[in-house]
Amino acid sequence: MEEIDEFNVDDFEEFSFDINETRKEIVSTGPSSKARKNASDKYKDNAKIFLETMDIFDLKNIKKSTYKYIYHRDGIPIPEKGEQIRIRTQCQLNLISVILAIVSRHSQIEELTIATYTLNRESMSILMQLKNAGKIKKISLLIASSYGYRDPKWKAEIEAICIKSGISLTFAWLHFKITIAKCGNNYYQFEGSMNYSTNNMAEQIIFENNEWLYDHDFNLINTVMKDSENKALEFIC
Repeated sequence: MEEIDEFNVDDFEEFSFDINETRKEIVSTGPSSKARKNASDKYKDNAKIFLETMDIFDLKNIKKSTYKYIYHRDGIPIPEKGEQIRIRTQCQLNLISVILAIVSRHSQIEELTIATYTLNRESMSILMQLKNAGKIKKISLLIASSYGYRDPKWKAEIEAICIKSGISLTFAWLHFKITIAKCGNNYYQFEGSMNYSTNNMAEQIIFENNEWLYDHDFNLINTVMKDSENKALEFIC
């Protein structure tokens, strides 16, 4: 593949772009701990302003490392129709930043479906507030049942939040990391090793705008994986 662009973001991230027809690859190296501290202070105020435009005012669960990616939300690559983007990264990126970038581009997500092993308080807080503000019309969550022993207190909190906010929630024995989002005639799907949490391990994501793939995974997550006859599933709401 031919390299077509390379840029730096304040020396905290370095990305290189490769493209072959509709495929694009992004490789980034993680910033140092000192750089992360300086960046979080620099970007925090701007990120807060953006979050308030999304009607997100409860910021107590948002991590400092997330502010940088919210600040650079327009730099998060979002695929055009028929385009696939492959991302390799070792930065403290929570997938919720990708959701915020999609909302920033389209103003609203009509339907969001997430199958994930981990969904931390930061991500849940932002999703709940986006839903309550009408920025996401409908949310369906399929989350790993292992929360029952990994963090039973947080599992109970997730259940209460979803019931209160009108979010569909099912627990299942899974290790999926798949997200699909419908925005008009754009059908986003991304999957990979990354969860809705924050760590600095090397991760990979495949991000597409593909209606066929969206429909396939929508059926997989909302129909096949939520078969009411499957006793291994726990339907909450």
